[in-house]
Amino acid sequence: MIKIKLTLMILFITFGMALTTNSKNMDMTGTWRLKVVTGNGQGSPQFILKQNNGLLSGRYIGTFGESDLQGKIQGNRFEIFFEAGGISITYNGQVSANQIEGKVVFGEYTKGNFTGKKL
Repeated sequence: MIKIKLTLMILFITFGMALTTNSKNMDMTGTWRLKVVTGNGQGSPQFILKQNNGLLSGRYIGTFGESDLQGKIQGNRFEIFFEAGGISITYNGQVSANQIEGKVVFGEYTKGNFTGKKL
């Protein structure tokens, strides 16, 4: 009986830790160098990000100049959006340690994929 209670207690603690770990937001604070590929070409923009709880803020530096950006993160999924060169740009992706990947939409003009690394 004690062995069963001990086993159940260990399972409960392990399951609880897994839930807590999965619900935490990844930390994206820092400078990121990206590689973006679209049907119209490639680019290597940079994001300088600050994270406060689930909100992102910072700066985009790239082909379309420089612009303030905003975003959000939930767990390992994020969205970053800003306007540059008169175009609304949205990045949706996943972060894993020091790497990101996902899809980008350049307004009505084009779509693409991106990967990136934290510097």
